[in-house]
Amino acid sequence: MSQWRWLGSLFVLVVAASASAQSRDITVESMRNEKRVALVIGNAAYVSSPLKNPVHDARAMAQTLKGLGFEVIARENIGEKDMRRAILDFGDRLRDGGVGLFFYAGHGMQVAGRNFLVPIGAEIRSERDVELEAIDVARVLARMDEAKNRLNIVVLDACRDNPFGRSFRSASRGLAQIDAPTGTLIAYATAPGKLARDGDSSNGLYTGELLRAMREPDLKLEDVFKRVRQAVRQKTKGEQVPWEASSVEGDFIFALKPGSQIAAIWARPEPPKMEGREEIRQELGSLALSSAVAGVEVWLGEQKVWTSRPGAAYILANVPAGTHRIAARKAGSKDWERDVDVAANQRAEVVIDIEPLGPAKTLRTEDGAEMVLVPAGEFWMGSSQAEVDEFRAGCRRSGVEESFCKTWGASEMPQHRVTLDAFYLDRYEVSNALFERFVWSARHRTTAERDGHGWVWRQKDGKLQPVKVDGADWERPSGSGSWRERNHPVVQVSWNDADAYCKWAGKRLPTEAEWEKAARGTDGRLYPWGGDLATVAQSLDASKANGNMSVGTTSAVGSYSGGVSPYGIHDMAGNVAEWAADWFDKDYYQHSPERNPRGPETGSSRVLRGGSWIKPSSLRTAARDSVPPGDRSTVVGFRCATNVPK
Repeated sequence: MSQWRWLGSLFVLVVAASASAQSRDITVESMRNEKRVALVIGNAAYVSSPLKNPVHDARAMAQTLKGLGFEVIARENIGEKDMRRAILDFGDRLRDGGVGLFFYAGHGMQVAGRNFLVPIGAEIRSERDVELEAIDVARVLARMDEAKNRLNIVVLDACRDNPFGRSFRSASRGLAQIDAPTGTLIAYATAPGKLARDGDSSNGLYTGELLRAMREPDLKLEDVFKRVRQAVRQKTKGEQVPWEASSVEGDFIFALKPGSQIAAIWARPEPPKMEGREEIRQELGSLALSSAVAGVEVWLGEQKVWTSRPGAAYILANVPAGTHRIAARKAGSKDWERDVDVAANQRAEVVIDIEPLGPAKTLRTEDGAEMVLVPAGEFWMGSSQAEVDEFRAGCRRSGVEESFCKTWGASEMPQHRVTLDAFYLDRYEVSNALFERFVWSARHRTTAERDGHGWVWRQKDGKLQPVKVDGADWERPSGSGSWRERNHPVVQVSWNDADAYCKWAGKRLPTEAEWEKAARGTDGRLYPWGGDLATVAQSLDASKANGNMSVGTTSAVGSYSGGVSPYGIHDMAGNVAEWAADWFDKDYYQHSPERNPRGPETGSSRVLRGGSWIKPSSLRTAARDSVPPGDRSTVVGFRCATNVPK
């Protein structure tokens, strides 16, 4: 029986500053210029058990935060899909750095230690409906943590009685315990298992006192909660006593008084020094620089300011207001220049879309993926008899049984000429970050999540093999205790999951022939980066691909720039094996059509291409593997293709 509890603890505030986030050494002056972003949600118009104060609380919080310099996203009485979209938008805006604050007022509940927020219109008839109909607080925290900003604040005001309690097997009150890792403050409006008072005014008692304390000039974060705790305890005559668990390292002040010189440095405090200066803040702004291409050198006027990293943004503060020339350079790409206007006290966003030299063309699709054009034309598909013979000889030299080595490469023959129409293919394998957008938007449950398990490659009985692990899915690739990396390829996805993602994105899985041409080009190379018959059985060059246990797990997509295909496509060998659209038939090459082959019409297994981080034998561009379409593991992912628009 699952252990369910109502979020009776009313109100939780989580302040999180990741150890990998920005430095916590911050002065008041830096804090004054620091970006602040808030998402405020108030849900009250429930069909069952409507609430009085959440919308009032949310409106008051939004108004107060705007006055304290926050950029506020405010939502009232919204459903599950709109809540997910708002949380995604909030996480994206936090990537510029600074302070993030999430405030939610409405119904909430917990199951097995996981807290859920209840959207308007949620159809919760039993306990098992909660995960599909409600929003897991862990997803909110994950989005904020992934932004890697300096400080995050999460406020959950869920003090009301459980409106679904009669249909639940248990109805105990209390909020699930939230751990306080380094840089975190957790504040409860009242003790676990207790209900807090709504208050006699339009705001809940705790919320009203919090709003009042937040507006106090120069009041540090910890002092805000001391004020709130004292006020609530006195007004309830000790019946409601807020409490906190804290390991916060940095400082934060909601209301900075003009001219304040409070030292807000969390470590190595310097003695206060009196000084006078005249500052005209209206003359300064900031620049946010980003590029999807790694290694781009960016210049502001005559000064080099940044070398780009995909997925990262560089914030240049204290830029004088006016027009500035931004230049970007990268070997093998066209020089890029643009004039950018910087306004006082505002941030200018600059996306450096540098283009490679030569005929390669790219496009960016609705799911956010960059795609590369693979031109129409002919290429040689499969392996020659000489290549297979050399491959099998290398197999025997490595000590593998002769009977097994004879089977290697059999499905890759005969080598044959294939003509393809032009198409686009994702430059990178689909990452966890992209797949998360699909899951939230389409409300997709993967095969592993429905079945409750996946396969994890581990050492067992002296050899590496797949082991069935309960709870392993795309979010927890190796089961309980593991967690996906945002910029790594998604794994634990079946062919059916991959096909659903590509269709949602307006694309499709590539055919086996398209995948091979994109990997090897038209010059017959054995690996995406080159190679000939003399290298077919050699050990993998670990600088060009993640394979043969050189890393022991997945790598961030695009980590091996030296191993790209002739079209500039990454990870076509190693990292994860990739689903193709085709059914698998070991004899298909003997009768496949010459133009745009699409594989057999039926079958029991789907084609896998590109090897993975465990297999050296499957990294060749012609290598073919196959597994049933429902299988999923820690070594299989995918990328999408699309036709060239007519």
